[in-house]
Amino acid sequence: MKINKFVFTVVAGLSAAACAGSNNPNTLIAREEPAVIHFENASSEQAAVYAVSGSESRRIGTVFAGQLAKLRVPASMVSRGSVNIFARLLARNEQPQSGSIAIRPGSAYEVTLLPDRRTITVLPGVPDWA
Repeated sequence: MKINKFVFTVVAGLSAAACAGSNNPNTLIAREEPAVIHFENASSEQAAVYAVSGSESRRIGTVFAGQLAKLRVPASMVSRGSVNIFARLLARNEQPQSGSIAIRPGSAYEVTLLPDRRTITVLPGVPDWA
């Protein structure tokens, strides 16, 4: 009888510990983690992609015409809560931009530069850990 109680206690303790360490996405993300932009360049021009947050502007990558690239938004920008993505096109005056995007650590977005070279669309993406 005492052995059954002991086994029950151990099993219950292990079960509680397993549930406490569940894969809740909110517990897996550190505040210093960057956000990810899956940038699709559907235009016929090469695009230098920038992230702007507050007064800080950083080039986060270059995406060739017709290509898809995974770009990281620096954690220092993500911590501010919003970012604007814009593209500087090679040999063009257009600078399409996304407008303000609410962003958080570990989040992912699908950003597309459309063929008209004037429009950028933004959709929530699937994070890498999902």
